[in-house]
Amino acid sequence: MELRTFHDTEFSALLDLCRAGLREEVAPNALRRLFFDEPERKPAYHLALWEGSALVGALLGGIRHRPEGMLGGVRLLVVAPQMRRRGLATQLLTEIERLMHADRLPEIRFGHIGPNYLWPGVDLRDTPAICLLQKRGYQRFGEALNMDVDLTISDWSPAVDEVRLAAAGWTVRRAEPADQPALSAWVAAEFSAAWVWEASQALQAQPISAFLALHDGRIRGFACYDVSGLRSCFGPTGVDPSARGLGLGRVLLLRCLADMRARGDSHAEIGWVGPLAFYSTIAAARIGRVCWFMRR
Repeated sequence: MELRTFHDTEFSALLDLCRAGLREEVAPNALRRLFFDEPERKPAYHLALWEGSALVGALLGGIRHRPEGMLGGVRLLVVAPQMRRRGLATQLLTEIERLMHADRLPEIRFGHIGPNYLWPGVDLRDTPAICLLQKRGYQRFGEALNMDVDLTISDWSPAVDEVRLAAAGWTVRRAEPADQPALSAWVAAEFSAAWVWEASQALQAQPISAFLALHDGRIRGFACYDVSGLRSCFGPTGVDPSARGLGLGRVLLLRCLADMRARGDSHAEIGWVGPLAFYSTIAAARIGRVCWFMRR
């Protein structure tokens, strides 16, 4: 068994391993983002376990800057089904912990390490992973709820709301590449650096997967999808505090859901949900995935 860092040319082997070893399918674009597009990419934290010419285990780690300091996180851990219960996950964890300890990172997390993740934390259905982490001293420090939307039940048109908003001087439209500087500045001022990164990802998609609400030419709200999480994962979204209560969040959500349905998706997932009632009321969304945040 050989443990080493990944070469960029080995991405296809990682994709094959994920298809065989993960609970659900990960779109190539989502995995490519996870592998290549890290905000502060550190190839030394991309670990691969090989048995001969076969990739049998992988771990993608990363670093994040927080107000309290820099921390490390694990964004993906996967072992080939036929190689489980042989200590491979433990071997990968031991190595990433050694590397992060050598880099003087005070904390290692599974979850709550956005942006650029597939799941907000450890899916509660992955019992062996939770047991392994608890055995190694990781403790739960929160959770995230995702919600599921059946895209087939509606066309998700916000036309009526948009007519009302247009009469009050509002424009809701798909973002354009030229919006990048203004959007990044506004999101940084109102929300977070993580959301700046995610909004930037949306503007690089084809077609662009972000929508904006503007008044007097100024951005006052945004929503995007397919920027962190799996394919057809909605979020982040936000509206200027002074403009809340006008229905902008509803229209931005519906624009994104309609976009996903138009490309043929039958299901959407709303990631890392805050206002459950908002999504339940507008999109008949139901609680789906539950993830724990764990750290040591």
